Amino acid sequence: MELRQITREIIHSVEEKSGIPVRVAQDNNLSTIAAVRMARKGASPVHLVLYKSYPGESPDYQISFECGYILRLFSNPPEKRFEITDTVQGQGKEEVEDFFANALGDEAVQLLLSVRKSSYRCFNRNGDKAPEGYQYNRLETDIQEIDA
Repeated sequence: MELRQITREIIHSVEEKSGIPVRVAQDNNLSTIAAVRMARKGASPVHLVLYKSYPGESPDYQISFECGYILRLFSNPPEKRFEITDTVQGQGKEEVEDFFANALGDEAVQLLLSVRKSSYRCFNRNGDKAPEGYQYNRLETDIQEIDA
């Protein structure tokens, strides 16, 4: 499929900004209309933009939209780029801890570590803390007493 000139220019901008080639591929097994897998050290040497084909529709918008994620990340200086994802070397936890320590101080890291050590659901996804001795149920719809 021939992409529009503006889409090719956006892909070229991504390659210039990141210094990494972009590959575009059709994947009709995607659960979404498009996805991006950014290049990572030791994993992928290219940014891979995937799109699901729909009859009679051009994928230009979806491809351009996904390229926007890459441009947004690489518009920042390297020390300001941060993705909350695990890395190939398994450094994801350390990167998150360092980020919180730098942004919020060591107290935030200590709270993060104490929550991670606990097998209980003391916090829900909104950050609300259950009362002492209680935890949220699996669906976070109610609290239950922690068995001693």
